[in-house]
Amino acid sequence: MHEKHPIEEKSFQIMGERYDLSQFDDKALPIAQRVLHATADIELVKSMLIDIEAVDKITDAIGSDMPLVCDVEMVRSAIAYKNTVCGLSQARNSRTIAPGNTLSQIAIELATHDLPPGFIAVIGCAPTALFRLLDLIDSNQILPAAIIGMPVGFVGALESKLRLAKCSIAHITNSSERGGSAAAAAAFNAIYRLANSPQN
Repeated sequence: MHEKHPIEEKSFQIMGERYDLSQFDDKALPIAQRVLHATADIELVKSMLIDIEAVDKITDAIGSDMPLVCDVEMVRSAIAYKNTVCGLSQARNSRTIAPGNTLSQIAIELATHDLPPGFIAVIGCAPTALFRLLDLIDSNQILPAAIIGMPVGFVGALESKLRLAKCSIAHITNSSERGGSAAAAAAFNAIYRLANSPQN
């Protein structure tokens, strides 16, 4: 069982004193708390949309050791889970990047190619990666169990998350331009901790 460091304990105490997170139910609250702990951004957390089905599906996928696809190495390095895939290095060496595509788009295509249905996707940096992931889903090329989509930025980040919010795949996202690798990884790690807690 994970034991909190005294600094972490103090952080959670301060969070509890400063912020009202009563909008989140019992399953969603640990995720919101972990994202707030990682980012200190209450406005980001207030904008979070936590689909409880996504929590359950990610928990099941962890239990089955399904692959987890990350858009960038920053997300991958912050994830506690071991069975992770990131296609960025492969994308950088690819000679088939069409004009107008980003490395992140190509990386998602490469990382998800031939993955079995039921994998997990965590997008924390690139809106174009989330857009491409959703395109691949819409064209029936891939079928993830759940998506954590929290890219950050002024170009496409909000739009990609609004599209995710309409997706039939179980998901966790937020409805603002805020986000980032730390937030997305924290959301996953909260579920990972819950999946590995003694009561599960």
